[in-house]
Amino acid sequence: MSDPYRALKQSLVATLRRSAGIGGPGARAVLKTAPAQAMAAAPEEFLPVDTSGVGEFPWEWNSFGTFSAETWHFLNTLAARTSDDVIALSAGLTTRYFNLISATAYLWTDQDRAELEQHLTAAAQARSQLVTSYQSLFAPISPTDKAAAAAALGRGPLSNVDYVVEYRIAYEWSGRQAQGLPPLDAAGIRAAWLDSLFAQAPASAPPALLPPLRAALKHEADWAARIDALWNTSHSIRKAAGNTHAPDPGNESGMYTVDRSGVNAVRHSFSVAPSVNAIRADLSAANVLEMSFSAQSAPGGTALVAAPGAAPSHVPASVVALTDAQGAERSLFSHDGAGDKAEIRVQYHGPAEITLDLAPFEADRATGWFFDTPIRQAAANHAQGLPAGYQFQVPVGPVAGTAFGFLKSLLVCREVTLRVVYPDGDLHRLSQSVPTGAGVSATLLGQMRVTDQAQRPVTARVEPDPGTGAPSLVLNAGAQGQPGTPGPLAHVIGARIARPFAEAAPVLSQRLQTPRLFATAQARVAPQAAAPAAMPLPKSQPRPADPLVAAYENVFGTIPAAQLSRPGPAAKRDFILTEVLGAEWSGRRRAGRPPLSLAEMREAANLRSLFPDMPLEGAALLTELHDDLARGG
Repeated sequence: MSDPYRALKQSLVATLRRSAGIGGPGARAVLKTAPAQAMAAAPEEFLPVDTSGVGEFPWEWNSFGTFSAETWHFLNTLAARTSDDVIALSAGLTTRYFNLISATAYLWTDQDRAELEQHLTAAAQARSQLVTSYQSLFAPISPTDKAAAAAALGRGPLSNVDYVVEYRIAYEWSGRQAQGLPPLDAAGIRAAWLDSLFAQAPASAPPALLPPLRAALKHEADWAARIDALWNTSHSIRKAAGNTHAPDPGNESGMYTVDRSGVNAVRHSFSVAPSVNAIRADLSAANVLEMSFSAQSAPGGTALVAAPGAAPSHVPASVVALTDAQGAERSLFSHDGAGDKAEIRVQYHGPAEITLDLAPFEADRATGWFFDTPIRQAAANHAQGLPAGYQFQVPVGPVAGTAFGFLKSLLVCREVTLRVVYPDGDLHRLSQSVPTGAGVSATLLGQMRVTDQAQRPVTARVEPDPGTGAPSLVLNAGAQGQPGTPGPLAHVIGARIARPFAEAAPVLSQRLQTPRLFATAQARVAPQAAAPAAMPLPKSQPRPADPLVAAYENVFGTIPAAQLSRPGPAAKRDFILTEVLGAEWSGRRRAGRPPLSLAEMREAANLRSLFPDMPLEGAALLTELHDDLARGG
């Protein structure tokens, strides 16, 4: 059903915009005694707000910048512009956002994997060259050689690379064995000045072995930088979701509320400007924002109304409806002695503009919570049929994007006065007919309400208009106490909203029919996404049933059944996660500590850094671990 007041609202909004310094001069809506910085210029229009679910705005949070529970309740709302050009608020902003961000993940593209494979292949070639050069200079490496080296190092079985690098170079030729020093671990080898490791090596060794060793470590470092970047992409999404769902007081995510005393002060999750003191000053000022329109009684229970300079339109006579303390409602011309004409003026005393924003997620510090880029990119990728990159891993729910908006700025005031002047009215008869005193409320344009509240009582009176002397009905809503002193609640005149996912609405407004679940999603690139000539993409191959197990056994050999706690593929995965990664490569077994848990791996800001004892041939396995956990494994 169309809004009968739509044309009138548009005219009034236009005058309100002009009064706020947004448009040019004109009309009768003026900001009286306006200071130079009364309003910030803004291109979007302010729209009336239906505050029936949240009440007036509790602007007076404590001086530490933390919000009262009432403030948070008001701001933690979804804001949507209705067909009637009114902003409707509904609870659940953070819940809706959490559902979106927690359904989003980053799936590696073929290009991502190609870059990793390039570094892994180059590192493997350098290691192969290292072993080949060693055997050419000295002798083939025998099982007996490796067994003796493993015993000297206190290690398990060694590969040819381990024998050359960890035993001959880093232990024997470095002089550590002769000096009775412990062997260097993998992290120590990576950090060492490589020339120093050849201090006691034959003269022919450094020229032949240093270049491939340097190359292997250089390509591993390039791989590490790329794998860290990919992990950070995935981890940032999970961290932002975690900050929303279970924030810490120090991360500025703040789904916490505090009482007005500020005793339990924590960071809040909205940025607000200006300061509380500046808002108080604006609310206390003598500025008055006014908008007006005229009305004339018309047949059929209607009224002919017009804002200054606008064409008249027919609306219901309840364009201004008065409700007494007992709940009886009367329309604009139903009062005895009202006549058939009226001038309606709405005055907002002490207007103040409050700008709001969600605390953005900052990946480098892992603070904040609102992270819109992954959601917008996931919607764009879905719309283009791209099954890799940012993706929705689970259904995001209907109308998730179209309904996602939040308050961007509020136009509030300390007090509202509604004056209805009846030029042809009878003061005595009107005084006898109109309900006056406390407990009276009014509804303007069907949705703009001036209602009685505990801290903002509404009073009504009938008096001669100061300007014309004509009978007038006056309703005033303001805080009790000293005139001009704002109370803890501010009347909301209008608001602007932000819709960060507006361009993604076509995707977010439908439930995804074939969601890519965390455990089964496959990363691919659409055919049109061509790869750079310098790095040809590998042909897509079917992924193994468990890429983690396949990567390990491809490098280190089949896992013996004797090392498994039980038969079956799952046991191999558990062995790799617990014994190899969690205990050995993490260094925890050496330190006498319990193995890393899967939860610790998932939550790590830098997953690779958890495995300082990763052998030189371990990057392929860690690649699959990163991919596995990024998918939700």
